[in-house]
Amino acid sequence: MVLAKSFPFTLAQLNDLYRVQLRGSAETPIKKRTLKPLNDLYLTPPVAALIFFVVVVCGHNFRKTWKQQPPGWQKRAWLFGVPAGIGLLVLGFLPLKL
Repeated sequence: MVLAKSFPFTLAQLNDLYRVQLRGSAETPIKKRTLKPLNDLYLTPPVAALIFFVVVVCGHNFRKTWKQQPPGWQKRAWLFGVPAGIGLLVLGFLPLKL
């Protein structure tokens, strides 16, 4: 194979290089990562109110831009619609801690 002759490293050398660069030295064992529960991910009432206000303002501007359709209206509609959509998703899927 021409590709095998032109490539300067063997697979074992690449594996050792990967282990040293990303995982530490070859002597240190690789630690298993554990996932943290998402119990600390929630909204407080002031933050939720602020997100709601931003969603209302962006949604209103999106609708106004869409109805009037001035020059460059599509770019402005995206600029108002994306934050409104993300804010609605955050409000819909993150729990509120009272």
